[in-house]
Amino acid sequence: MKCQPVVNYKRHLDSLFDKVSQTDAFTNDPELLSQWGKYLSVLVAGFLEVAVREIYAAHASRKAAPHIASFVRQRMARVQNVDSDRIYEIARWFGADWEAELRGLLDVQHEGAVNGIVGNRKQIAHGNDQRSSVTFAQVRDWYKLVVEVVETLEMQCER
Repeated sequence: MKCQPVVNYKRHLDSLFDKVSQTDAFTNDPELLSQWGKYLSVLVAGFLEVAVREIYAAHASRKAAPHIASFVRQRMARVQNVDSDRIYEIARWFGADWEAELRGLLDVQHEGAVNGIVGNRKQIAHGNDQRSSVTFAQVRDWYKLVVEVVETLEMQCER
């Protein structure tokens, strides 16, 4: 990853996942580990939103005229709830071929991870965290796939 805000956010998340995984007080308490899973799912959803915004805005800054880049940055600032459908929609803003290419690069596992993270964030953020049965291990696995999605977006925008 090259986009500095995304790199910084990922570094922070990596550190949190490592700390939770390596702390006996967390790993020996299933309830506490579950709460960390919920917290981290919210942060991973935030990471995905920031990554989508920053990567596409940086692409526009590199490739477009300043007034177009400004428009893209303003439009990207309003992007929220980036589930897989939303990511494909945003790719389509840059061209139908971008969306088609992205659909070919991401598989059902990647889409499931993105949708799982975003769905859990919505439940938790709206006070329905008791309904969320997400586990720390599940969030950690989803996070790895979300990172692959972000890397794919960045690769696509670097061309």
